[in-house]
Amino acid sequence: MQIKTLILSILTATAAFAGCSNLNQRIALPECEIAYNAYNEPFEQIISNGRPKVVISKIISPKIGKNVLFTNVELLKQQIERYSNFDFIFYFATTSENLPAVRKVAESTGLKIIAIVDAQDSLRKSNKMDERTIFSAIVVDNELRGYPSALPGFELSPFDETMQDYIRHHKSK
Repeated sequence: MQIKTLILSILTATAAFAGCSNLNQRIALPECEIAYNAYNEPFEQIISNGRPKVVISKIISPKIGKNVLFTNVELLKQQIERYSNFDFIFYFATTSENLPAVRKVAESTGLKIIAIVDAQDSLRKSNKMDERTIFSAIVVDNELRGYPSALPGFELSPFDETMQDYIRHHKSK
């Protein structure tokens, strides 16, 4: 039963983001409160570096742990390494009080990501995303235009397939 729920959640999240009216249009990536930055570069520089990005947005509970932030850390590490020419940016919709806990967990994983605490839900509001979306993922190209993606770090997610589609589509351009 849990597998069916997870699959349904992944498909719902992907469909919800795919339904976002801003796809193929410029996506706003607000800085908010950076909890962890494995790139060791200013956020504005990362946004304008010309590299594509995988942007993940999650609403999280106050009980912050590795499984709350990242479902499968080892799989996520493999995917980040496989797509090392992409910047991975996680927006966690939670209160500012959770910033130290998000930082601690993100640092402990060793993931090459940026973890952002988005207490004002700025990513969702800036991009007119459906407020019912619990988590979502989008690939942002070098011009900050958005394309739908499946969620990384989930065993049953078609993330690799959506990334390969994105790469194929953008090689021809």
